[in-house]
Amino acid sequence: MKFSGFFEESTPKEPEPVRQKSLPPGGNLLKCLMLTPLPHTRTVWEGERVEIKIRLDVNPEPIIKWYKNGEELKSSHRITIDYYGGVACLTYNAVILSDSGHYLVHVVNSKGQLRSEMNFDVKREYVISLSFYRSYIHVY
Repeated sequence: MKFSGFFEESTPKEPEPVRQKSLPPGGNLLKCLMLTPLPHTRTVWEGERVEIKIRLDVNPEPIIKWYKNGEELKSSHRITIDYYGGVACLTYNAVILSDSGHYLVHVVNSKGQLRSEMNFDVKREYVISLSFYRSYIHVY
């Protein structure tokens, strides 16, 4: 700025360029990480309510599909499939013997894809009831 007499003269300045923050290598704003995968094997008793969960750190929201023995599972009166707050959960209200098998969860978003697998075994609890009867021998 220059002063000439009582008035201040100013010349317009060129605006400074806006500096953008650079993203770290790999651009972590988009991610696809599995924080807690499925266990390798899980055994439960028939009739139990069972939740099978994985924890994820993903952005954007993923598409999650669950499979049993290669066939995609869908929600039904026995099965609930949810994803909320970074946790994908497959819930059986009451497992039956035929729920045993090889399970796979497949997670996909624009950053990548993940999968986790486990063997799931449902056991039947047997109750053996032994009754003893007395035999009476009558001798005449």
